Amino acid sequence: MEGFKAYLNNLKTKLMSLCDYSKDEEYLLVMYSLNLTREQVFLKEIISKKERQKVNGKLIKRLRGEPLNKIFGKQNFCGFEFKVNKWVLAPRVETELLVEKVINEIDCRQEKVRILDICTGTGCIGLSIKKLRPNKIKTLVLSDTFPNALVVAKENKRLLGIEENVEIIKSNMFERLKSQDKFDIITCNPPYITESEYEDLPVGVKNYDPKISLFGGKDGLDYYKILAKKSKDFLAKNGKIFMEIGSKQREAVEKLFKEQGYITTCYKDYSGCDRIVVGSISEVKT
Repeated sequence: MEGFKAYLNNLKTKLMSLCDYSKDEEYLLVMYSLNLTREQVFLKEIISKKERQKVNGKLIKRLRGEPLNKIFGKQNFCGFEFKVNKWVLAPRVETELLVEKVINEIDCRQEKVRILDICTGTGCIGLSIKKLRPNKIKTLVLSDTFPNALVVAKENKRLLGIEENVEIIKSNMFERLKSQDKFDIITCNPPYITESEYEDLPVGVKNYDPKISLFGGKDGLDYYKILAKKSKDFLAKNGKIFMEIGSKQREAVEKLFKEQGYITTCYKDYSGCDRIVVGSISEVKT
């Protein structure tokens, strides 16, 4: 037996050698490895040899650069637990701001809304919105071009117990949508990493998140160009599109949308970086 606090401090020291160490990660490593609740971890006083072996086995993977979400196959997002694997981008806390802004928009509307979530990946954006405002969503369509991502989105839909008014489709952006499909809200967290940025990504991202979910072309704008040109064809009157952007992309993304007649607003994340661009266009028809 070993004192748990001493073991935890030793664990923290090792993890802090990682460039992507996050605060209290040592608690999560123990919690997930031993299948404990957060309260049980905080109250724990000793750790057995068998327990150390379980944690240390996962620690080895983490010290090689593999993030916890890929080691354990799950990630918390907006208070919900989502399944992740090597085929999908793990949800980021920054993206929760996009959900927050959509929720604010929904709360300002009297009618139920129709939502399209493009590049859905795990489905974390659309499914979180559905869970947070279940009675305000008329329809929710989750779209992705990659079959392996759609499998994960379907599994997360099942795990969250969402049964009604959700459709998951295979589509390369807007290609498989019908011309008569109209949505009050379109959400998208597209790949937006530039060619130069991709080469400098941390190991935990570059080696464990799929490149197809990260790389947005040489200038990082490939998907925004499609969104700016095509999204208005699928927006209902007074519809809006909510998009996550890279911290240096505000000017370029807003320019693309303003050229298509959109009025844009940008919101900063909690680190003070430009993160969410919202576009609206009054000329959109139902």
